[in-house]
This record gives sequence, C-alpha cells and structure tokens, in this order.
Amino acid sequence: MTELETRLKYLEEQLQRAQDELAIRNLMVRYGLAVDCGDVASAVACHSSDAVYTVSAPRTGRGDDSHATDLRLVGHRAIRDMLESELHQSLLPNCAHTVGPVAVEVGNGEARATGYSRLYRRQGEQFDLLRLAINEWRFSRIDCRWLIVSRESRLVGERRPLNCYNALHTTSLPNNAVALPVVGTSSGQPGIMTWSVRYERGSK
Repeated sequence: MTELETRLKYLEEQLQRAQDELAIRNLMVRYGLAVDCGDVASAVACHSSDAVYTVSAPRTGRGDDSHATDLRLVGHRAIRDMLESELHQSLLPNCAHTVGPVAVEVGNGEARATGYSRLYRRQGEQFDLLRLAINEWRFSRIDCRWLIVSRESRLVGERRPLNCYNALHTTSLPNNAVALPVVGTSSGQPGIMTWSVRYERGSK
C-alpha cells in the first residue's frame, strides 16, 4: 500500500467514526424528542429488541418517595409499557428530556456515551428541574443503523458506586476508539468532577 493509499484509508476511517458519532448523538436527541411528544413507537424504535434500561428513583422531583428503588426495563414491551404508564403520561405535554454534555466513544460496531441528562417540567409559567442524572448509554450498529442496547441513569450525588462513572476509567471498546474521556472525583463521590480529554489518532 502506497503512502497516499495509507493516508486515504486513515481519512476514510476518521470520517466514518465522525459520521457514527453524529448518528449516535442524533439518536439520543430523537429519543428524547419522541418521549416528550408522546410518540411511543418512535421512542421504542430507537432501541434494540433486548435493550436494558436501569433508572434510579424514577419519581424524583414529584414529591413521591415510595418508588425510590431502581426501575429496570428489558426489551421493547417493557419500554413501551413504561412510556404508556402514568409515570410518563402524567408529564405530557409539559416535559422536556434533554441529554448532554456527553462523551462518545466509537469502536467497531459498538459505542458508548457517558454524560448528563435532565428532566424539566412546566407548571403554569414556571419551569422546574425534576431530575439531574449521570448516564451510561451503550449502542450497537444493527442492520446498518445505530440502536440503543442499554442505558443506566442515576441521580447525581448517589452514594452507591456507579457503572457510568467507573466506565470512564477503562474501556472495553477497540484500541482504535476515539474521544477517550478520563474522569475523576476528588472526594470519591459523584458530583465533584474534574474532566480531562485525551484524543488518540491511532496509527497511520
């Protein structure tokens, strides 16, 4: 392979990774917009058939502590049932699920995004923040498109160890993954964070 061919191959790989990252970021946004619009079918279609969701304290911000345990959903049917339940329907149409900032790592057919999410609710002329969480999303490219295969969402400040914090220290993605974040906490507890980002170009 000539030097020109090697450089072109490298540029093609970088372009593909950039396109993959953009598709993943758009996927997270589309999911949030779909659930806020009550478009259950589109929201469910963002996931693989066996996708797993774990959400801590799902009724946070609603004055109800009776559901402080984790909500765990597995598969399309469970996700659909949750979106059609009182838990979610009671928020419509006055809610906004937002995602970001997030750090995205892309490998060969797999990806991970780690970062924040917020849930806002409008009551009259007032907009309240109901939930602020740290999330770990996992994605796979299935039939030529990216889908969510898992998500763990935990309130900022929770004391139990969080996979989504710990995951930032190590990665199971291929060595040529891009956008590698390293996160630490000065107190050993989530919520106090110092970010540094390292970019690895890989070999040419």
